[in-house]
Amino acid sequence: MTKQDMTSLFILVLFTCISVRPSCGQIDKSAGWDNIKFLEEALQTYNLIFHRYDAKIRPPRSFVEINAKYSLTHIRSFDLRRQELQMVLDIELSWTDGRLVWYQDRVDRIMSLTNSVWTPDIVYTNAVLPTRSMFHNHVMIYSSGKVVLTQKEEVTTFCATNLDAINQECQISIGFLSNSQGNQRDRFFSESASFNISDSFSNQEWDLQNVTVDRVVKNETGKISNINIYLTLEKKLDKMDTTSVEASESGSTACLGADDDTKPADRNRAGHVVSQTAAILMCLWLSMTYVGR
Repeated sequence: MTKQDMTSLFILVLFTCISVRPSCGQIDKSAGWDNIKFLEEALQTYNLIFHRYDAKIRPPRSFVEINAKYSLTHIRSFDLRRQELQMVLDIELSWTDGRLVWYQDRVDRIMSLTNSVWTPDIVYTNAVLPTRSMFHNHVMIYSSGKVVLTQKEEVTTFCATNLDAINQECQISIGFLSNSQGNQRDRFFSESASFNISDSFSNQEWDLQNVTVDRVVKNETGKISNINIYLTLEKKLDKMDTTSVEASESGSTACLGADDDTKPADRNRAGHVVSQTAAILMCLWLSMTYVGR
């Protein structure tokens, strides 16, 4: 173990000790809690599970199943011309690594840096910009070998937009980098993988009308290798846009009404054309007078 690893371990164990008991290094007789033994066990546990652990090798089992939970918390921008949708996602990934199991006494979980354990190579296959992690990522490791990775990411994906439409259909495609050829056999998403909208989600420009999650099986194993999320976004009309639309419709109706009044059945063709032209000119004159004010 390097000096940097020892420093990180000391800080980690100290933080764990402080968060569990405010008087680390003392025996709390009233609660039957020995903080010194807790600290010793935490150090022993860390050394035990990471002894000869190689983060470059996946967990030793036929395949690793990843339980993925995604939550849309914010739409930062939606550029219709560049066809780019930028979002903020809350993510929780969990899996089991049998190399990280220990017998639990006082310590039932530890926290470690993400790069100290194997993590799945999950990517956004339709991303157009590098994904940005908004916080330093850590993993929570439980005595059962369960590993939980929680993170918040800024993601920008391609969206085939229609400039003339109010509704836009966008897609978020999630898969494994190692599955670019569609022959993945050692890591998959669990059937409980989910995508939802955060209760705090709101946007001043777009309404989220519908969300559909498609779990894709692309191999003979019958396991989920990709997740596609389809979003239906509807452009909001502000008050000024609504007023303009109503005024335009009202003006059009008024002119059509004037036109209709000049169509008596007993007029000949020439008189009808003269009356129609006069009505249109009157409409234009009234419009220009109103704008001039």
